[in-house]
Amino acid sequence: VKIFKAEFKEGKWTNITMVPFSSDEYSVEHPFLTKDGKKLYFASDMKGTIGSMDIFVVDVLEDGTYSQPRNLGETINTIHREQFPFVTENGTLYFASDGHQGNGNLDIFMSLKLSETEYDKPLNLGSSINSEMDDFNFILDEANDKGYFASNRTGDDNLYTFIREDNKVQYLVEGEVRDMKSLELLPGATVKLFDDKGNLLEEILVGKDGDFTFNTEPDKKYKIMAFKDFYIPAEAEFDTSQKGKVYLDLQMKVESYYDAEDIINKKEDGTVLIELENIYFDLDKWNIKPQAEQVLNVLVGLLKKYPYMEIQIGSHTDTRASEMYNLRLSNKRAASALEYLVQNGIPRKRLTSVGYGETKPLIICPNNDCTEEEHATNRRCTFMILK
Repeated sequence: VKIFKAEFKEGKWTNITMVPFSSDEYSVEHPFLTKDGKKLYFASDMKGTIGSMDIFVVDVLEDGTYSQPRNLGETINTIHREQFPFVTENGTLYFASDGHQGNGNLDIFMSLKLSETEYDKPLNLGSSINSEMDDFNFILDEANDKGYFASNRTGDDNLYTFIREDNKVQYLVEGEVRDMKSLELLPGATVKLFDDKGNLLEEILVGKDGDFTFNTEPDKKYKIMAFKDFYIPAEAEFDTSQKGKVYLDLQMKVESYYDAEDIINKKEDGTVLIELENIYFDLDKWNIKPQAEQVLNVLVGLLKKYPYMEIQIGSHTDTRASEMYNLRLSNKRAASALEYLVQNGIPRKRLTSVGYGETKPLIICPNNDCTEEEHATNRRCTFMILK
């Protein structure tokens, strides 16, 4: 996709030329020329792009040539799509993005211009404009407080018009999600907003800046919970007042399972294991013995302590007997351990079981000549945390 320039002379469009920063190697699209004619904004996936499409700007010089394209930077552009720029006379930038915190797919955002090279953090225009589908190509007539945008919220791309009104008072709750021990931001965490009856009102996925924002209503009670795989969910309760705009800064610090519990460890490959005593089975058997019950009761207590934890039970055999026999035996033993947990009050949906047979021995013996102790080491159950 390329951008072209044409001149309107004597009722006709003439002198149609391609702008020099167009190319066969990348796309340039969605041009917006400022009212003074000095800057041209556009979207492109040219070299220097942060995401799949970024917003760029060039200066239109007095002789009709152009400066080199400048990326608007990481405040505006993300690793996803930013397109359809529109700039008001005071420099406020409106654009579409599916990379900033939004309602779904492309949403329309605005960002105040702080200086010639800096923009404020983009603000989502909210559900009065944005839907769960693509919303884009925002155009504003500031003098008359009206405008237009496009959306496929009904299945097809259609044009919509709106009238701009003063915002009602908003009750905002904002915060960050951080690791309790390291205090590092945790992008990719999920934050959920609940009302005082426990109903889920909104759910967002935290971006790279680790923060979240919710709109709330006055004089109501809410609960916020932060979730991330391998972490204990954090929660906070708050209520809004009737005194106008409310700002609540909630630092959601979540603790990893392996920081909270000595028996949980993170391996070099990233897997998180619950390290318990080995579970032993009689030869060719898969029933749970009293010794195994004691070990599994520790696991029951841990799973009841952390009701959002999900685990995989893995069973391994030694190498005596055929591969197929060992695979079937290990599946039965893993399933037997799972059933014990279910019988002791752990919801089945939090558990999975898998038999590995003899495929993942801890000790590999030459010519399969293991000692009894080595065979016993290879016969084991593992408990891996999935989330």
